[in-house]
Amino acid sequence: MDIDYNHNNDQININSSDISLMGHGIKNLDEILLNKNLNSINFHSNEIERINGLQGLINLTHLDLSSNNITRIQGLESLISLTTLNLSSNKIVVVEGLFSLKKLTWLNLSYNKIEYLQGFQDLWGNEFNLNIIQIHGNHIDSLDDVIKYMNGLSRLEHLTLRENPISKTYDYRLKLFNHLRRLTSLDGLDKHGNKHISSQPLNGIEQYIHLSNQTKDQLIDSSNSLSDQYPKIAAALNSFRYNPREFQSSTTSTTNDIHNESCSELDNDSISHHRKKDVKETRKRLLTDDKHSVESQLSDIETDSIKNKNSQSNPKTNHKQSTPRQKSMKNKNHSSLSNICSNELMEEQTGRFSINYDRNLLNPRRERDCDEFNENNKFYLSISNELDSERNKRYQAEQQIKQLNLIINQLKQKGSKTNGNLIEELNDKHKQLLNDEKSKFRDLTSIVDDYKKRLQTTEDQLCSYKKAQETNLQLIKTLENNLTKSDTENHQLKINQNEKVKRLEDENHKVKYENDSLEKELSRVKEQLRQCQELCTNKDIQHKQEVDKCRIDLQSNEVQFYIKQEIQRKEDFFQNQSKIQQEKLESLALEYKKLENEFRDALKIEQRRYIDLLKTNEILRQENELFQSSSTNTKQNQESDKKIMNDLMMLVREQKTRLQEKSKTNENVLNENKNLKMKLEKAVEELRKIREQILLLQKERKEINARFQAHESILSALKEEKKLWTQELTHQGVSLAQDRGRLESTIEILNSEISTLKKQLDKQVDTSKIKQTIIESQLDTIQKLKDGIVERDETIKKTREEFLLDKKEFEKQIQEEQMVNQELQDKYDNACEKKDSLKSNFNLLQQELEKTKSDYNALTKKWKEKSDLINELDNKIRRASETYQINEKKLSDENNRLMQIQKELEAKVHERDDDFRRQFEVIEHGHRQTINEIKKAYEDKLEQSQSRINQIEDEMRLILNETNQQKLKWQQRIKHLNHFINDLQQNN
Repeated sequence: MDIDYNHNNDQININSSDISLMGHGIKNLDEILLNKNLNSINFHSNEIERINGLQGLINLTHLDLSSNNITRIQGLESLISLTTLNLSSNKIVVVEGLFSLKKLTWLNLSYNKIEYLQGFQDLWGNEFNLNIIQIHGNHIDSLDDVIKYMNGLSRLEHLTLRENPISKTYDYRLKLFNHLRRLTSLDGLDKHGNKHISSQPLNGIEQYIHLSNQTKDQLIDSSNSLSDQYPKIAAALNSFRYNPREFQSSTTSTTNDIHNESCSELDNDSISHHRKKDVKETRKRLLTDDKHSVESQLSDIETDSIKNKNSQSNPKTNHKQSTPRQKSMKNKNHSSLSNICSNELMEEQTGRFSINYDRNLLNPRRERDCDEFNENNKFYLSISNELDSERNKRYQAEQQIKQLNLIINQLKQKGSKTNGNLIEELNDKHKQLLNDEKSKFRDLTSIVDDYKKRLQTTEDQLCSYKKAQETNLQLIKTLENNLTKSDTENHQLKINQNEKVKRLEDENHKVKYENDSLEKELSRVKEQLRQCQELCTNKDIQHKQEVDKCRIDLQSNEVQFYIKQEIQRKEDFFQNQSKIQQEKLESLALEYKKLENEFRDALKIEQRRYIDLLKTNEILRQENELFQSSSTNTKQNQESDKKIMNDLMMLVREQKTRLQEKSKTNENVLNENKNLKMKLEKAVEELRKIREQILLLQKERKEINARFQAHESILSALKEEKKLWTQELTHQGVSLAQDRGRLESTIEILNSEISTLKKQLDKQVDTSKIKQTIIESQLDTIQKLKDGIVERDETIKKTREEFLLDKKEFEKQIQEEQMVNQELQDKYDNACEKKDSLKSNFNLLQQELEKTKSDYNALTKKWKEKSDLINELDNKIRRASETYQINEKKLSDENNRLMQIQKELEAKVHERDDDFRRQFEVIEHGHRQTINEIKKAYEDKLEQSQSRINQIEDEMRLILNETNQQKLKWQQRIKHLNHFINDLQQNN
């Protein structure tokens, strides 16, 4: 990880997938440029107040924002692949903003101010993978909310709720296990109360396992390929791995076997070029694997050192920041894994050297050339010299590490002694302060409880006074309401009476109008009858006159004939007319009968109507008289009630003034009590703050202890790393010694082979001298031999070229080993830097201890000042108690006086109620008398109206009789006319 952070400019250059900036004073995440390919972020113990600037981090899996000033969970919508989230030691109140974290498996919200858990509803369903929740050290009160908002978390298995108010409730574990069925552990314990080891998250553990599996598979593949190609070498290596002590005894036998095999293989020229290529490829692959393994070890060591520094600077780091090396120091299983890895590294190194050894043996044509073997000897001597130099360097490094360990042990002893004494002193002082504070707090709580009791008694008394006052006011209000109701009722009665009188007057006018119309109709009918009589008389006169004028000799034939004709015609006409008139008379008689019937019906209806009107008129008169009497009585009652109300209002005003005075006194007392209460609450709050400061000091003490434990664990880890390094160095030294023995044996074998080859060459020279004569004679055979020599030279050239290529490859290997040595030197420099950093951290710890001492002195001064304040408060409380007792006596006296006044008022109210009842009974008696009188008057009026109706009926009967007589007269006249006409006709 490459990070450059400058406090002056606040600039960060990030070129890796992990960030760890702990304790850098970061306030805003927007100031930091973050790479989009980040996998884990650690901003522990900074000053961040808001979560922002994390947009676009799709690949982020681990986020640590603990020990900051965050108040709200927000800005996590784009973190799709987040699996672990640590927001502990912040100021969060509400759980929210987690709806997009579907891959989240571990959530830490401990030591916040959480009260509301609505945000867990966003994580309901099978899409979410939340498995572990830590909410200990918060303000969660209700168990129902926990069950309500966590019931839908389908994969929740581990939950911690300790150090919450809910954990003090009875049977909360049983309820949670009954409602949350998939829960396996609560507060680190299962259903039966046994300890349950929950899966704590480790950053990068999956990548580490994947990488270790890859390296192990590669080693297994390479070992399998080598064992397939060279079974004897593989057997020898296996024997060395399982019993390394017997290897020295078996080296000579293996060298002899290998020499015999090489000699047998020198005779066989059938080794192909493919075998050489395979050997080269296996060698390169093993070299690269060794390089990767060394680099991985170096990276592990560097990460361990960085994380140890971070743990020293910030002791509040969580389990997420612990490296696999630290876990191995704590658990024996991890130590066994590290031993297995070291054995595998030893196997790699032995395998590499064995392959080089076999490769040097499996080149038969190289051994035939003397010059090439000399070069090989020089090359191996240079390698042995380099190995010796490396041994010396490693020995020097071991000595320097021993010196460092001695220095660290000395510093640890000094620090433990000084820190132990300081911690004991601080513990004693803190215990004394805590005991003093507890005693003072108890005294103050007892005083506060007494004042609370007194306040409750005064409040009860005030409540009783207020209730009595409210009852009096309610009585007054009821009386006022009754008066207003009586006024409104009287007003409504007057209005109703006026309306009824108006209605009756209107009905009387209507009846009079109808009577007038009927009288007019009767007069008109009489006039019509009179006119008809006059017409009849006039016609009789005219007829007589005409008869007198037309007197002719009746005895003449013409006249008689004419008279007869006229008589017949007239008789016919009169007969027709008589028939018509009879029909008309019959119709008129029928109409007259109908009119008579209608008139009778109308008279009956009018009679009924008149009777109803008379009844209503009498009822209204009676009601009017009653209302008048009741109005007079009500006026009298109103006057008396007004007098009573004026008296009551005077009493109420006097009571109001008294009550106002008492309320003012009570308000003053309450204000004084409130002021005292506020002062006491302030004092309690100050004591709480002091208690919180003490708790913080205790936490700091625990943190210091944790730091010392962390330092001790770091030292133990360094010791174990030293042991591992010593073991590895010893193993490497043994392997180098074995390699040197092998190389020396190979050199001796090669020297013996060179000597044999020289002898063979001498023999061949002698034989060539002997055979010169034969060669000169046999030219043809010599030419053939020359051709063979040319071919042999070509093969030698090829072998030389191959040797040069091998030499270049060896030079490359030497360069790579030099690079490894440089890296080891860099590691040594880093160890020196670690030592310097440890010294600087020790100095910082000393400075922190001095600061704590100064803070402790300041706290002692504050405690003295607060003790003086508490004494002053005690004096003030005593004065207030005295004043309170005096006011309490005054209030009790006033209370007694008010009770007496209340009793007097109640007696007066009862008297007034009795008077009001008596008056009401008198009014009822008067109303009854008036009702009886109205009934008598109504009966008299009914008799008068009935007599009047009878008179009208008699008049109508007389009118009908007169009309009948006139009708009979007309009928008789008509009959006379008819007789007269008949007589005339008979005479004619």
